[in-house]
Amino acid sequence: MYRFQPAFIHESDDPGETHAGFSRASLFEALDASFDFADEGTRQFFHHAYWRAVLPKIRQPQGEFTRRWMTPGGPYHGQQAYYGQYIWDTMFMLDPLCRLPDQVETVREVLRNFWEFQDAWDSIVPDYARGMIQHGFAPHKFLPKKFEGNTCCPWLAWGVERIFDYTGDESLAREALPHLERYHDWFWRERDMDGIGLISQGAYGTDQVQTMRDESGYDFAPDMDELAYIQHPRFPERGHAYGNLYGVTNTAYLIHAERCLKRLAETLGDFDMGARRTTRIQKGVAAAREWMWNEQTGMFHTIRRGGEKIPTLTIGTWMTLLAEIPTPEQAQHMLATMRTPQWMTPLPLPSVGRCDPTWQPATIGFLPHPPKRIDHLGQAYNMWRGDVWPPCSYQVAVGAAMYGTKDIAARICDATVMNAMQWGDVNERYCCDTGRPLGPSDFGMSASMLSMIYDGLTSQYRASMRH
Repeated sequence: MYRFQPAFIHESDDPGETHAGFSRASLFEALDASFDFADEGTRQFFHHAYWRAVLPKIRQPQGEFTRRWMTPGGPYHGQQAYYGQYIWDTMFMLDPLCRLPDQVETVREVLRNFWEFQDAWDSIVPDYARGMIQHGFAPHKFLPKKFEGNTCCPWLAWGVERIFDYTGDESLAREALPHLERYHDWFWRERDMDGIGLISQGAYGTDQVQTMRDESGYDFAPDMDELAYIQHPRFPERGHAYGNLYGVTNTAYLIHAERCLKRLAETLGDFDMGARRTTRIQKGVAAAREWMWNEQTGMFHTIRRGGEKIPTLTIGTWMTLLAEIPTPEQAQHMLATMRTPQWMTPLPLPSVGRCDPTWQPATIGFLPHPPKRIDHLGQAYNMWRGDVWPPCSYQVAVGAAMYGTKDIAARICDATVMNAMQWGDVNERYCCDTGRPLGPSDFGMSASMLSMIYDGLTSQYRASMRH
């Protein structure tokens, strides 16, 4: 059993440092009182992940934020990466945060930032655009001042359901329900352009394709290399704010989010909302099976609006398992493919299959020269071209376990946690062959490795809540 390396206690740490009212000693005491750990390695992993990747991400009111908020960023080239509150990252940090004592009010404030943005957005945009929640916002740019922006993969409903399931806080959940339904309705209204039950990407008030690509959460995924702006096919007066591809990633995420919202609504007694969400789920599942499934590859693909399938398969195709889209027969075909070396790499799962022409991982943390892609800062990047992202690994493991292959889920999650222990860091992403950390360290969304353990997806690392 691996233990943490000394790097997990940083020499530069201030012994008097506190986060969210916890010193390092009091946090460790609270965790030890709250969890039964199966081994010392898991215990130390919890200590480090909470201390470096969860609690320091809480920020006090600042700039346009009038309440507490969370940022995922960790150290990267001497700066804090991604300084703002983001849909995707925040929910992975709130999941462990809500399990600490006396943190419910912080969780509530962080969520209210999303709801406040949505209300302000609805007050300044046309009717058809109402309900959107911005992908991310920062202290100097929080409340919307003009009709411009984009969202992210809809991960909010998962987070709210997880918080409610653990805390039982009905008031928090009831406050969230109408906001979540407005958000989901916006997605279907604005991103299902042809009304067939599939989800595209887009962005308001810009002609930057990268802004539209960001809406998947996988901002450089190669199945979106052909993405381009088009007019809305049914409402051309809305301008060139829409994408020409239906993405398997966001289609799966929205169907999964609808399942979360349906369960949450029905648990709280709102069966009318549950029925509305069921209709959306059924239409989306049927459309994905009809349009995106490829019998030859045994996988779900991103498609062009005409129906032609994009050959490249990314980590997004596996999110259909999370969303319960495949039939049992389809799922077994997919899971057999997942077991092959092109996907089951030493550190699984890569963001692109090893045999795909777009495969270009940084095998030892360095990039090929000359680089094929340059980011907005003029730096080379290889994100989503074969690297491993812990939140995605977690989501795929959940989907695999739901279809009865808990051995695959354990293979993915045990390798992910063990790799973090060996390198001594909860990193943004990793090399699929060497496990080498890539991108920012101490990164908030990689607290999803704690969720792997909470959900019992790991076989080697165990922690159970004391009640």
